[in-house]
Amino acid sequence: MKSPLPRWLVLDLDGTLVDSVPDLAAALNRCLAGRGLGPLGQDAVRAMVGDGVKALVERGFRACGAVADASDIARFLVDYEAHAAVETRPYPGVPETLRGRC
Repeated sequence: MKSPLPRWLVLDLDGTLVDSVPDLAAALNRCLAGRGLGPLGQDAVRAMVGDGVKALVERGFRACGAVADASDIARFLVDYEAHAAVETRPYPGVPETLRGRC
């Protein structure tokens, strides 16, 4: 007798199924503002996304003519965790696809 296959689905949400750039940009801009820098537009931040939080924060600070340090990265993480789902939305068609109605 065969055992049933597990019913798992592993997904990469951020940037694949949901557009999180609005919340990433907002958190980055609050972090930049804390150092008297910024703000950056969502299109600029979208181009900086990839390679993780450290790279995003470093790119954002570099775009403003500054250098991020470990405390900036930590501050971004705390802020983003508290506001990660304020403006983040699924891309069109994703909810229906996940429900199998596409």
